[in-house]
Order: sequence, then structure tokens, then C-alpha cells
Amino acid sequence: MVHMDEVDGFPEGLMNAWTFNLDLLSNKFYEFFWRSPGLFLYRLQHRLNTRFGWSLSLTRPETTNALVWVREAENFHTRIYIFNYWTEHYNFNNVSISWELRNQLGEVVARDVFAMAPRESKVIEVSEWLRQKGIASPFIGSLHFERNLGPGYGAPLRALQEFYGPNFATAVHEYGTVANYKFDDFQIGVSVWPDDKVDDIEIGILNCNNEEPKTPQPLVLELYNRKGEKVSFPAGELGRAQVFFGSLNAIYPGWRQFLMGEPGNMALRYAHCTGRPLIFHRYQGGISACLNHLTGDKSRSPYVIKGDMLKSIGLGPIWCAGFFMTSEVTPYITLIMNWGFHTLFELEGQLFDQAGNKIGSFKQQLRPWETLIKNLADHIPASLPRPFVGSIRLAILPAGKAPFIPYSFDANLELVGKGWRAPFNLGSSVVNIDDDPRIKSRHIRRSKNFIRARSDESYETYILITNHSSDPRFSVPSDTTLRIISQDGKRESTRKISIPAWGSLFQSIEELFPDASTVFGSDPVVTVHFRDPPS
Repeated sequence: MVHMDEVDGFPEGLMNAWTFNLDLLSNKFYEFFWRSPGLFLYRLQHRLNTRFGWSLSLTRPETTNALVWVREAENFHTRIYIFNYWTEHYNFNNVSISWELRNQLGEVVARDVFAMAPRESKVIEVSEWLRQKGIASPFIGSLHFERNLGPGYGAPLRALQEFYGPNFATAVHEYGTVANYKFDDFQIGVSVWPDDKVDDIEIGILNCNNEEPKTPQPLVLELYNRKGEKVSFPAGELGRAQVFFGSLNAIYPGWRQFLMGEPGNMALRYAHCTGRPLIFHRYQGGISACLNHLTGDKSRSPYVIKGDMLKSIGLGPIWCAGFFMTSEVTPYITLIMNWGFHTLFELEGQLFDQAGNKIGSFKQQLRPWETLIKNLADHIPASLPRPFVGSIRLAILPAGKAPFIPYSFDANLELVGKGWRAPFNLGSSVVNIDDDPRIKSRHIRRSKNFIRARSDESYETYILITNHSSDPRFSVPSDTTLRIISQDGKRESTRKISIPAWGSLFQSIEELFPDASTVFGSDPVVTVHFRDPPS
């Protein structure tokens, strides 16, 4: 329930309190109001150029959940990580999470509950859960996690999915959403490479709605080549809570010819929410099954900022990423795609070395629906030593008299080697700037995050952090606190670091934390927590 309480200055004649039932509102309002009521109020006041005479308080729902697509096969496994961050953020010492396992048809085949100790990282091997419940493999389906902290604590439940086999590991974070989420979003934005070493493109989709549709609805895939030309083709049907797993070779055998040997892009149209549709490049011999995911359409409100404001002040959203390059690994920026905006954009890229020195730049116009690929090696001076560690900053500016720029845009960093590819989908944001009333965003000082790190006979973890800003005059080094927290939540180690403006840090967990082995103990996983105080 949402309550707006009367205070001094609230117009007379209006009710003292407005009460809204979130279940009766559109999920678009739910997403941008309930999940960030302060940001909603902030944007509304800016839009009306006023300050409201009333305050906003919120009672969140009791329950939140997350839904994940899972697959188990001989050389393909699913592992899921959930971190109990509610201990430190909400002072809950023990958290209970219930789960349901559904098969490909959306039928519940198992359910159970587990408890999480304070700050614990739960590591779930789906193959082990199948064995415990007597369910045969191979298996394709979904897991539905639900957590209840009581009224007022409906904070997101987030899960990290890891898919792995004998010679590969790839991961994607799942959206902390709600079951039966009724807002359907046009899903677009994942690079598709017709490399000779790629055997097939495999596609995983989950209908997050356990109640709708009553009858299966069609799935339509769209493929865009680098020029922006499109072909659409049916991929089957999907019913309530059902999952899809398909082969692009089987669905559209001519996909390589349509892409004309160059990377393209894929989109999905379906009448219900599909979370993050997953795209796997299956390489020859099973060497790799690299993963990336589609993202929501950024070409409609509230993802565009109209007018000339950001053109004049130059403090719009930026996309930034750290990368490394060796004689065997080449970094690419892919899928810088002008999705549905119907206007020309100008892309500006700047490259920096690890110390924050600018070493190169480029500008390029981006046509509507074009997929742009940039080999970063082409913009790094040959005189710089290899291996090289650095970072890149991208900004999109409207070309000519374009009426707006994207409030948010996505691109992929892809590290490409011989017979493998590791893609990372990253979004843009307005970051590291002082408060500016002309900027309609409260994400200007996003300063905390947590990830998982793994260290065993098969894995080692490196951390790559950058310190960038939307302000081209930015010169402030970071004041960053890193912690690693043991899998059982009982041990931790802390490290303070400083990264120069436009610089980056690239080190292994063991280099950053000499006592890492003590924190790991006999477990293979720790949680890494990042925090910067507001400037």
C-alpha cells in the first residue's frame, strides 16, 4: 500500500491520504514507483518544476521472488547463487526461501524450502536437487524462488545463474521480479555471430507468468543484420510458466546467409514478460557455450530524455567498461545498436590506460537499427605493451537536430579468443557527478554492489573496476572499500583501494586479499562487496 500524508502546504480540499492498491495499477507504474518511489517523486517534481507540500511513505509488499531458466544435460549444468544481503541492509539474521521447480510445460514437479544464515551465499547445484527429488536428467524447466520478510520488506530477491560444462563457464544475473508480472516488454539486444567455429545459436526463454495465457501464445523471433535489415520468423508457442529451448539452425536455417558473415542482433516478441531471454553460442567440439541475454526496449518512455537540455550541458548517461587485451584475447564493443529511435545518433568513444591517461578516441554515426562492432585493438596505440589493461567510455549524442538522446542504452563488452567468446552486457547511467537539478536521475552516485567470486581447481576470479564519470572534467580518485565474505557468512576481510579518475584496477582475489584462503576456508565461493561513500 502507498500512503501520501498531508503536511503543511498540501492544497485544501484534497483528501488527507491517498491509498493505492499496487495490484490494481499497471506494472509500468509498479516498476518505476514501487521499486524506486524516491526516484519517482524526484522525477515528478522536476517535470512539474515544483516541490510538493507533502511527504511520501511506502509500505512494500511482504513477498518478492525471482524466476530462473534452468537446464541440465550431460555436458551442460546450471548453478545458482543467492546472497543473503538482507542481513546488513534490513537487519534480518535468518531468511527462509521457498522454491518450486517446474518442467518445460510449466508443471510443478518439486517444491521445498531452505533457510539462509546471516550473510550466507547459497550455492545451488540443480543437478543435485534433481537427484534428491528423483527427477531424471536431461531436464529443461524453471526455478521459482520466493522470500517473505513481512510487511514493508519486499526488497528484490536476486539470483546469479551460472551455466557450465567440462570446458566452459558463463553467467548472467536474473531479474528480481514478481510472478505474474503483467508488463510485457519488447526484448531486443543480443549479438549473434556467424563465426565459422560456431555450430549453432541456442535460445532459452521463460514465461514469467504462472497464470497467463490460458492457451499458448506465439513466440516470434526477429533477426537484424549489421545494416539494420530485419527478418521475422515463428519459433513456436509458449504457455503459462512454460520454458522454451530452441536451435536457430532448426528455426531459421538461413540465418548465416542473412547476416552476410557479420555480427547481427536478435529480438523477441511475446505477449507476456519473459525476464531475460538467453542466447548461447555453441562452439564446435563443445569448447564453449558463451551466453548473453536480451534486454528491454530503451526507445520508449521513460528511457528517453527529450529536448536540448542534455545536448547543452553534456552530462548525460555514459557506458563504461574495463577490459584487457593480450596476444590471444581481443576486446570488442558490440551491439551499439540504435534501437527504434528513428533518428541518427553520434557515438563518441574514449579509451584510457590503467592510470587514467587518455590513449585514444573515436566518433561514428549510428544509423537507426544498425548494429555497430568496434575492435578496440584498432584504437590502442601499437607502442603500448601487451598485455594491456584499460577502460572505455561511450556516450551517445544526438546528431544534428535530433529531439532527444537515450536516457539509457546498452552495449556489450566481448573478450574473444580462439574458439571462445566471453560477452558482458552492460547498461549506461549518469554517474559520479554533483547534484544537478537539470539531471532527472538519482543514480549519479551509485556506490555499492556485490558479486560472487569462485576459487577452486577449475576457477580463479579476477576483479576489474573502473572509475568513470558523466562529467568530462571529472578528476576525483575513488575511495573504495572492498570486502570478501565467506560462503557461510562468518568470516570476512576488508581492503581499502583508490582508483584514479578514468583509471581501472585489475587484480586477482588472492592479490587483493592476501588472507583470501582463510576467508574461503573449505568452500569454493565468497561474496565480494564494493562500497564508495557519497562524494
